[in-house]
Amino acid sequence: MIRAVEELLTSFDNLPEQFQQQALVEILQRVTAREYGPLSDEALCDIADQTFQRIDEEERLGQTETG
Repeated sequence: MIRAVEELLTSFDNLPEQFQQQALVEILQRVTAREYGPLSDEALCDIADQTFQRIDEEERLGQTETG
């Protein structure tokens, strides 16, 4: 991952949740599949892996609301 992306993500992570949601809306409004094409299988697997790791960590810490 390039440094600019790492810095962007760190800044995003440091925002209060309310502002993270606003940033997410802005990013999603700017991104379309037409502009970037479909995600590769590798990218989709990486996203799924990261998502499940976060869920596992939240469950480990007892922070999920669904359990």
